[in-house]
Amino acid sequence: MCIYPLVETSITWVIQKNIVPFSWNVLNRLEHFVTSVAVVIIFLPLFAYVWANLKWWQSLVFIIGLVCLVGNINEIFEYSLRACCRPYSDFKYATYYWDTIYDTVMNIVGGLIGFVIIRWNAKLS
Repeated sequence: MCIYPLVETSITWVIQKNIVPFSWNVLNRLEHFVTSVAVVIIFLPLFAYVWANLKWWQSLVFIIGLVCLVGNINEIFEYSLRACCRPYSDFKYATYYWDTIYDTVMNIVGGLIGFVIIRWNAKLS
C-alpha cells in the first residue's frame, strides 16, 4: 500500500505519454482488475473473522463493497493526477466519465474473481 502511489503515478505517466500503444484501454483496465483481486486477497487476513461469521452471499456483498470503495478512491487519485499533470477543457473531463464506468466494472469483476479465489482457498461459510 505504501508503494501504490508510485505505481499509480508510473502507470498514469505511461498512459499519458502513450509509451505502450492502446495503453489507455489495456493498462488502465488491467490495473483495476489486478488491484481488485489483490485488495480481496490482501485484506483477507484482516477481515477473516468478519467473513467467517457471514453467509457466502453476505461475504460477497462485503467484498464487492470493499473493492468498490478502494476502486473509487483510486479513481479520485487518478483524476487528481490527470488534473495536476495536464489541465484540460471541460469537454475533455467529460470523456473520463466512461473511463470511470469501465473501471468500476473491472473493479466488480476483479472483486468477483477475488471472492472465488478466497472462497476456494479459505473455506468461507
